[in-house]
Amino acid sequence: STGLGIGVSPSYKLDVATSARIVNHTFDGSAIELNYSGSGNRYAYIDFHGDDTYTDYGFRIIRDNTGPNAGSSLYHRGTGALGFATVEAAPITFISNNVTTLYLSAINNVGIGNTSPGHKLSVSGTAYFGGVVTQAHSVWHTSSDGVGRYYYGNNARTYYKIGRAHV
Repeated sequence: STGLGIGVSPSYKLDVATSARIVNHTFDGSAIELNYSGSGNRYAYIDFHGDDTYTDYGFRIIRDNTGPNAGSSLYHRGTGALGFATVEAAPITFISNNVTTLYLSAINNVGIGNTSPGHKLSVSGTAYFGGVVTQAHSVWHTSSDGVGRYYYGNNARTYYKIGRAHV
C-alpha cells in the first residue's frame, strides 16, 4: 500500500519522524503503542500541551523505566481540577491487584471494598475514623483518652459512653 512519509520512507498510511516524535510506534486504528520495539528499561509517556504556560507538559501519562514492575502515573499541572468523568450513567472503579478497591456508583454512592454500595458511603471491612463522625443531630466522637462517645440530639451535653473506639 502507499502512504505518506514525513522525514521517513512510509511503511504505513502516515509515517512521521523527527519533530513529531512518532518513531518506532504502531498506530493500527485500534491501538497506540509507545516504545513497543525498543529494548531495555525505558520511560514511555504521552505529554499533553493545552497552553503556553508549561513548555514540557500540562498533563502527562508516564510509565517509569525500572523494568516489569515499574510504576505508572498521571501528572496534572496547574490549579484546574483533574477530573474523572463518565458521560453516561456508568460507575468509576479503582482496581488494585485485580480487585475493585474503590467504587463510585452511577447514583453517587461510594463503596470501599464494595461494588454495590447502598448508601452514600459503604465500607466492607474494618474502618477507622480518627476524628468526628456526624449524623443529623448526633455525633460520634473519639476523645483524647480513646473513649468513644455518642452524642444524641441537639444538646451536646447528652451523650452515651460507648467504650474505647481504638486501642
